[in-house]
Amino acid sequence: MSNMEESDLHQKAVYWAANGLDNYGEPKLDAGVEINVRWEYKKRELLDAKGNTVAIDAVAVVDREVTPGSTFWLGTQKAYNALSTDPVRYYAYSYKAIPDVKNRATRKTVMLMKLGTELPTSA
Repeated sequence: MSNMEESDLHQKAVYWAANGLDNYGEPKLDAGVEINVRWEYKKRELLDAKGNTVAIDAVAVVDREVTPGSTFWLGTQKAYNALSTDPVRYYAYSYKAIPDVKNRATRKTVMLMKLGTELPTSA
């Protein structure tokens, strides 16, 4: 199935896919890759599985499946590599893929939380 909005993903983001956990239970990440996204800064609150309130800072429509626990930064890989300070990154809290009514295309959405400037361990 294709992404319903592939032609509308005009922004770039760097995506570090979660790849297991380190010895402290923190996500290990693959090397960052540049992907196409449509990013919207949107504050909302969700309830987690235990009924706790979780703050979401942004929503991104993406061009691929995303593993929760992965990390994102809005911008190109080149711009990220040129930074002299650590930027604020976003944690993929949840991912959902919703097919259209005919099951021909899928909308892939990630709920993102501000992570801060410290990037988890690379795998």
